[in-house]
Amino acid sequence: MVVAAKEYTGRAGVILLTVLGAPGRPTFLFPAMIPLSTLRLSDIASASVLSVSPETPLGDAVRLFSTHRVSSLIVVVEQRPLGILTERDLVRMMCDGIDEQLVVSDVMSSPVMTAPGELDFASAQLLMANRGVRHLVLVDAGGRLCGVATETDFRHHLGNDFFAAIKSLDAVMDQGGVLLSPGMALQDALEYMRSGHLDHVVVGCDGIAEGILTERDIPRLLAEHVDPAAVRLVDVMSAGLQTIVVNVSVAEAAARLEATGLRHLVVVNAQGRMVGVLSQHRMFERLGAVLLDESRSKLADRLAVVLEATGVGTWEFDHRQGAVIRTAVLNRLLHLPEDHLQETVQDVLDRIDEADRERVAAAFAEILEGRSEWFAVEYRERCGNGDVLWISTRGRVVESDAEGRPLRSAGVAIDVTGRHREHELLEFGNAVLQRISTGAALAGVLEMIVREIESQESGGYCSILLLDEDGRHLAGGMAPSLPAAYNRAIDGSAIGPAVGSCGTAAWRKAEVFVGDIGSDPLWADFKGLALAHGLQACWSSPIMSSAGEVLGTFAVYWKTQQTAVTPAIRRYVEVATALAAIAIERDRRASHLQQSIEELRRWQQLTLGREGRVLELKREVNELLARLGEAPRYGSVDGAGGPA
Repeated sequence: MVVAAKEYTGRAGVILLTVLGAPGRPTFLFPAMIPLSTLRLSDIASASVLSVSPETPLGDAVRLFSTHRVSSLIVVVEQRPLGILTERDLVRMMCDGIDEQLVVSDVMSSPVMTAPGELDFASAQLLMANRGVRHLVLVDAGGRLCGVATETDFRHHLGNDFFAAIKSLDAVMDQGGVLLSPGMALQDALEYMRSGHLDHVVVGCDGIAEGILTERDIPRLLAEHVDPAAVRLVDVMSAGLQTIVVNVSVAEAAARLEATGLRHLVVVNAQGRMVGVLSQHRMFERLGAVLLDESRSKLADRLAVVLEATGVGTWEFDHRQGAVIRTAVLNRLLHLPEDHLQETVQDVLDRIDEADRERVAAAFAEILEGRSEWFAVEYRERCGNGDVLWISTRGRVVESDAEGRPLRSAGVAIDVTGRHREHELLEFGNAVLQRISTGAALAGVLEMIVREIESQESGGYCSILLLDEDGRHLAGGMAPSLPAAYNRAIDGSAIGPAVGSCGTAAWRKAEVFVGDIGSDPLWADFKGLALAHGLQACWSSPIMSSAGEVLGTFAVYWKTQQTAVTPAIRRYVEVATALAAIAIERDRRASHLQQSIEELRRWQQLTLGREGRVLELKREVNELLARLGEAPRYGSVDGAGGPA
C-alpha cells in the first residue's frame, strides 16, 4: 500500500506535507543561499519525499509519479530505504509493457545509493557523477530516510555564475544529436531511449527540431494507458521547444534551464538547425569534472601540508644539468642549510656511508643510463649536524625526450632510522634470548647486553648491578668498560633515596637521570669517586622482575655532562633491561632449582644411612638368636622367609 502523508524535516528547516492524491506539483521551499564551501547535502536536499512500501501496486506508483510530477519514489521498510523507482525505470516498464499484477519491489532499483546529510556539496556531486545516478537518498545515523537530493536540487543552489568555470557549451552538450521522425511509433522511440541510455529524444526532420519526448513524459503516458505501439511520436511529444543558440555561455544556458524549469534545451545554429542538446544531466557530469579538478588542487595543497608535517622530503633530478634539487622539507630532514637546495649527484654520494655508497651509485646509474625508470634504495647518510640517518629514497623518471632518454626524475626521501633500529633491536633480542635458552652463563649474557648498548651510544659506558637477596645492596653484575677501581668501590653499595643514580633508581623503582654528577644532590656522597674516574653524567634504570620487584639496575655513564637521554638509546635500554630481567630471573630459578636438588640429595644420603643401620641391627639380633639356638627373627636379612 502507498505510504501517505509523509513528513520530513531537513537541516535547512524545510517542512512539507505530501498528501496522497493532492492535485498539482509539490512546492519545494529552498533556504537562503549558503556559501558553497559550507554547503552540506542536507542543505540542498528536498526534505519532502514520496515513499511507498515494497507491496505497492505498480499502477498506484505510476499515478503518484503523474500526479505529483516527481522524478522518483523511495521504497521503504520501517522508514529505511530499500530501493528506488525512477523515471528511467518507467521507460523500461513502458517498453516491456506494464503488468498491473506487479508490485513496486518487482521493478525497483536496489540497493539505493544513500549518503549522510553531513556530506559536503562537492563530494555529494562527485559521488552522483561517479556512480552515474541522478538521485542521492539521505539517511540519518540510524539508516532512516530523511530526504532526497536530485540534480535539480544541486542546480538550484549552485547559482548560474558557478557554471562560468565551464568555458564552452560544446563541453556540456550532446553534439549533433539525432532527429527522430514525427511519424515513428512511440514503441520504437522508447526502445531507442532504453538502448542508448537516453533521457530524451528530439523529434523533427530536415535538421529542424519540432518537439521532444523526455523521461518526464512517461508517467503521464503510463497513467493514461497509452499503447506505445499504437501512437506516433507527433501525438505524444512536447511541442513548443525551448532552444538556445550555440554561442551562448554555459552560465546563460544554466539560467535558461533555471527560469523555465526544464531539464533539456535544444541547441541550434544561426540558421535554426539543431546542432545538439543541452541536458541538465550532461551539464552536471561536466561540472563534476570541474569540481574534481578543484578537489585535486585542494588535495595537492593538503598533500604539501602532510609532507611538511610528517617530514617527508621530495626531490627532483635534472638529467640535462646533472643537478639534484631538494625541497626545504628534505633540507630540514638532513639538517642542511635551507638555501642549499641544489647540488650534484656526487655531492649526495659523498655524504652516504661508505658501506652503502657503491650500491646507491649503481641504483642511480640505472636511471641515468635509461635502463630503469624506477629508483628505490635505502642507505645511511651523514647529516649536516653529524647524525647518521637511514634514508629511504623512492623515485621515477617523470619526463623523457622523444628517444626515451630521461630528462627529469622525481621522488621522495623518508627517514627510516626508527624502522632500522627496531629491526636491529629485534635481531639483538633474538640473539640474547638464543643464548639464554641454551643455558649460557649469566655473566656472558649480561656482557653481551652491555657491549651492544655501548656500541649504539658513542661515548657511553654501561653497567649492570644486581640487587642481593636481602634487597638492600647492589653488587656484582657486569661493567667491562668502567674502571675496575670504580667497580670495586661501589660493589655492595646500599640502595637509598640519595645514593647516586643506581642506588636511587633501585630505591624509587624508577629511572634516574643525572646530567651533572658534580652538582646533583643525589651524588653528594659519591661525586668525588665518580669525578676521580672522569665520570660526569649517569642515567640508571631499574631492572624489574615479572612480579614487579627490583632485580638490579642498568646504567649508562658519560665522561661529559649531558642534557637528556636520546630517544634511540632510551629505546635500546628499555629492551636491554627487559632482556637482563629474563636472564637474571632464569639464572635465579636455575640456582634455586640446583639448591633444591642438593638438598634432596643430602636427605637421600641421610635416609640411606639410616636404613643401612637398621639392617645391621637386624643382623646382630639374628646372630644373637642363633647363638641361643633359636630361629632368626628377620628372615629378610638372610634371605629366609620369616617376618621382616
